Amino acid sequence: MESVSAFKIMSRKFEIIDEERHTQMCQQFYTMNSQLLDIFTATSNDQQSTREDLFNLYPLHPGTANLATHYATVVGSSSRSVFEFLGQNDSIREFLDSEEHFLNRDTITADYLWDYVLKVFQDDVTNYGAVTERYNSYKLQVCNEGAAYFAVFKGILLLNAFNNVSGENNNGLVTPSEDNIHALFAGTCYDSEVDAVLQWFNEQGIIQRAPGGLYSVQFSALPSGEIEEKKNEMRNVQYRYTDQVLNFSDAASTAFEKKMMQKVIRPYGFKFFSDHQNEAVLRSQIKNARKDTKTSAMFFALLMARNNTELGVLRNFAEKCAEDENDKDLKNNVYLVFDEVLTDAKYEQFIEYQANYACASSHGFLDQQKVHRDHAVSMVKEWMSSVQRGNAVVYINGEEKQPISVKHLSSIVNSVISPTIFPYGPDACELLRQKSP
Repeated sequence: MESVSAFKIMSRKFEIIDEERHTQMCQQFYTMNSQLLDIFTATSNDQQSTREDLFNLYPLHPGTANLATHYATVVGSSSRSVFEFLGQNDSIREFLDSEEHFLNRDTITADYLWDYVLKVFQDDVTNYGAVTERYNSYKLQVCNEGAAYFAVFKGILLLNAFNNVSGENNNGLVTPSEDNIHALFAGTCYDSEVDAVLQWFNEQGIIQRAPGGLYSVQFSALPSGEIEEKKNEMRNVQYRYTDQVLNFSDAASTAFEKKMMQKVIRPYGFKFFSDHQNEAVLRSQIKNARKDTKTSAMFFALLMARNNTELGVLRNFAEKCAEDENDKDLKNNVYLVFDEVLTDAKYEQFIEYQANYACASSHGFLDQQKVHRDHAVSMVKEWMSSVQRGNAVVYINGEEKQPISVKHLSSIVNSVISPTIFPYGPDACELLRQKSP
């Protein structure tokens, strides 16, 4: 069933007694939240007619109306149809009879629909087991945080439920993205709390934010015990140190070369490093990596941290190395310490993705394998994008440390860093630099 035609049929379920007052309230709501009309009429062939249908559905929130039409389309339950949701639903009747809801100009939000369809979802484990399992696991914890948390939780689960079964045939309106979540509660009493709720969900692991701003709930046939074992192994071995996160794919190195150093004139080499809780080990790693770079090229030791504690350690380390005149193997290295840290929470999320990837690989689940690896790669890309927007500190040969904006790194390398290391090279001459291709 097309959403636009469903809106029209649904609107007939409401008998409007005071049309003047209803129109006044409806216009007030949509004047303050005009973007909702744009969002939910975008795919209509007759947008004006669809706007009128959404007006007639008030106080049903347009986000709820949209989800209700998806319920009718993908579930197709004859016993609990979308029309019964409005016409034979005690919760809706109580809402409409409530003087408090009327005075507050409240709308019927997506959590009402979740409560109505939950029984259907629970009876269909194949299609909806992932969302009902997540609901049952966390409903008490979320409910204790307050009404906004519980409502947003249910709304996200509905988006996931319909997105998982409809695939790409949903016009993007049931993708569990931050934009769609905000649209579900725009203009409601929960609107101002959505960002805080999403942050709490992510931090508590209720529903974590995937790269691209998705709050996705997927069914997994992977054994949880095996995943936990793999996570512990990765924390202690494969990804014990932050540089291992950066080096697991070419995402970080590509971002550095293509987006931060794309206009550098002189040849250079580089490698990512992080705190290894042993200064001698880190020095040795940098010396060995430097050997692969020609003496006529610059070498960048890119020092990146998981958290602010690591960041402080790396800054002290870089300053010591740059000032060490007795170790010739450290001379002329460029120590670049980036301010933007990964954060412990995102590190744990990376470990989660990699553990699921490893388990999916061992069980031959190719689709899940790809999804989890793609998420891990995207996390590194997002981190590097944040690094590019941030600042860094440059340490060279005991020179005064230089805070820089990373987005200007190429020009700083050409005009300051390269001439500092190679004062008699052609790129030390500004006129020659300007003529460089």
